[in-house]
Amino acid sequence: MSEHPVIVTGANGQVGRRVLRAWRHEAPGFDYVAVARQAGPDWQAWEAGQPPVVPKARAVVGLWGVCFGTLDETRVNLDLARAAQDLAAATGADRVIHLSTQSVYGRHCQNAAEDQTPTPANPYGTAKAEMEEMLRGIHAPKPVILRVANVIGADAISRSLAGDAPVVLDRFADGSGPVRSFIGIADLARIIAALVTCPLDQCPDVMNIASPVDLPMDAILNAAGRAFEWRDAPAGALPSATIATDRLRASGLPQPRATSAEALYRDWQLHAD
Repeated sequence: MSEHPVIVTGANGQVGRRVLRAWRHEAPGFDYVAVARQAGPDWQAWEAGQPPVVPKARAVVGLWGVCFGTLDETRVNLDLARAAQDLAAATGADRVIHLSTQSVYGRHCQNAAEDQTPTPANPYGTAKAEMEEMLRGIHAPKPVILRVANVIGADAISRSLAGDAPVVLDRFADGSGPVRSFIGIADLARIIAALVTCPLDQCPDVMNIASPVDLPMDAILNAAGRAFEWRDAPAGALPSATIATDRLRASGLPQPRATSAEALYRDWQLHAD
């Protein structure tokens, strides 16, 4: 097994810094070097185009990305994916873990499976779908695309919980609130670690990453003990946005442990800023 470290980009981002905390709490079984544009407590300063921070690496984990903005602004994700591939090639790494999103499924995101044709409905989803299409033409280093569900602690409901403004949820005609797929940060960190260390031929081309249990957003708020208000769901609001996890369950990769609202909330607090 390679003794070269793993390079982790985007270490100062919402997901990046939480994955690093999870790895400090539960050692991943390999050395890693984390980088971001500016140096921080657990990462070095590095930007695409600069010489690699280490001469040899076993893998690159791309945790960087732009989630908000126009299509032109979010298309920087394609540049970052190319840079991660270039970094892997320059250091001899045989794989790159790329974070995509369930947003590539757009409004057709009801138990959406990996073989479903992407139909993104917002700039972020469109840019990530374009990133995936670009990566499909690359064979080495192998791109591994993870279509990640709402990462608790780095998603919209978590941002609402972290703020002081009143929280308002949509309520649909049947009296229910929005149902979403989630993933805990510790579970995401374990899956990434396993993909870094498993034989290359066991790495998927693309895989959905989520807990097998979809949850209503109000369950997360209740687990956090946070009061909220209901409003009638506006036209076009999605009652459900969920992804299938059959491929993950059959993969041999670590299976998500945080499958309840309470467990997801505890996971968030454990790895919070």
